[in-house]
Amino acid sequence: MAARLRAEALTAHAAGIVDQLRHVVADADQVLHDAREVFPVLDVREPEQVRGATPPQAAAWAKGRDAAARVGQAVAAWTALNAALGLTLDRRRRPLLLADLTPDELDALGFQPDALAALHAAHQLDLATPEVYAARVGKVVAERAAEPARLAAEAAAEHRRVFGIKVG
Repeated sequence: MAARLRAEALTAHAAGIVDQLRHVVADADQVLHDAREVFPVLDVREPEQVRGATPPQAAAWAKGRDAAARVGQAVAAWTALNAALGLTLDRRRRPLLLADLTPDELDALGFQPDALAALHAAHQLDLATPEVYAARVGKVVAERAAEPARLAAEAAAEHRRVFGIKVG
């Protein structure tokens, strides 16, 4: 009975919870953007980075670190909420939770990156709703599926150009 009531409450309020988490991530993204203006090579995972920094740079780094922690908490809350509703993240595409990435941008984050890889790579953050996350995954999968045909067409065009073959 309690589990059913909890599931009903989560379902009823999931959209509002995700909306609040989206605001947290949007605010943190602005703080990170501002911090990168002062500290262009910002890496909030590396405290040694502030050694020798100017006071404004050290303050920007600290604000960026705190913003990254808030994003991490928002991701954890999103993941827990959606797991309770029966949804999970694709291990290879977790950064799509935080950013709308191309397949190449996603690949650049490494094998099975965590969601925060998008933050550390300085992509613009936009926490996805479950529907938007599914759409981002679908877009990446579709682009990857179309890639062999695109590469073949480019190779054929280059072949025609190199050998002076005129079409049409």
